[in-house]
Amino acid sequence: ATAYDSERTLSTKYADAAEARREIDEDLGGTTLASVDATKLHSVKEFRGAFRKIVWNFPHSGSGETDVEKNVVEHRKLLA
Repeated sequence: ATAYDSERTLSTKYADAAEARREIDEDLGGTTLASVDATKLHSVKEFRGAFRKIVWNFPHSGSGETDVEKNVVEHRKLLA
């Protein structure tokens, strides 16, 4: 799992961030990385040669907008 936000920002935005990351890393055997710009995956050393295919499930704009309706509009623009 990756996040554009830094570890500090994640813990500020999401009270359960540390627990969620621990669960992914330890219980599920996955990897979590913070501060990853998905437009520059080629520059992340952990990803070099790691994938044949990348699937974008639901990109998030990361704007910090708290108004739900504005957030929906922004995400629709992102996915268009």
